[in-house]
Amino acid sequence: MHTISAEMVQMGEFILLAAQTAAAEQGVTALTEVRHGDVADEIINLCREINADFVVLGQSSPPDGNLLNPQFFEEFSRRVRQETQAVIVLSEKKA
Repeated sequence: MHTISAEMVQMGEFILLAAQTAAAEQGVTALTEVRHGDVADEIINLCREINADFVVLGQSSPPDGNLLNPQFFEEFSRRVRQETQAVIVLSEKKA
């Protein structure tokens, strides 16, 4: 279990580094953070901690059978918006 968790953290850090690099290429400074726990709770907690004005949420297109099906994603977006007062920016992954 510990090995799987460590590998997931490494994978998450790699994905965030790639996103951070892509943002930098567009002149945007992006900060990243890997957390443990319920995804929605941790996004909300981070937004509150940094007093986020915007939250960019994305999902695969078309949904690939993961937990972020359209209905779940809509409810998740609504919860983040209600609990953080941040503006939600939806980003769709291009195929």
